[in-house]
Amino acid sequence: MLIDTPLLITGSGPAALIIAKLASGRGLGSLIAGHSSSQDETAVLLSNAAVNILSPHGLFDVLRPYLLSQDPVRMSRAAFEQVLKHHCVADMNTTVYDNFSYSPIRNGIEPQRSGTISDGTYSWDINADRWIDTAIISTDLETAINWSDKIVTDLFAKLN
Repeated sequence: MLIDTPLLITGSGPAALIIAKLASGRGLGSLIAGHSSSQDETAVLLSNAAVNILSPHGLFDVLRPYLLSQDPVRMSRAAFEQVLKHHCVADMNTTVYDNFSYSPIRNGIEPQRSGTISDGTYSWDINADRWIDTAIISTDLETAINWSDKIVTDLFAKLN
């Protein structure tokens, strides 16, 4: 079976979810493979800049009930990822395959936008128009939000 997706996002941590939601907010569907949610309940401060990145697509409103405080804005990374993941699953533009591995087909040095996703028992071929690997993005929430915004902004600049 072949799965086609406009955007494949691989890697664990908050960036995969943030990129998917920001892309979906602009009308681009995505598939997340290999995500695993954080269990870190430590409170994290979110800057006004981070809140401003999340607000235009309604993401901050989704997170608001789970905030530990509103001024300053604080929430746990685990809550952030769990809420965003559930919002991704409810989004018709985003598919999430938690704890799946992705094996790209390599041609020379650069990985191609096709490969295989697997849960360890079954596997599916996948083809993507674009691929973003979030493995290099920090799991620090503030950094992940800022980098995700930059990546999605750059992606859409190339599309237009």
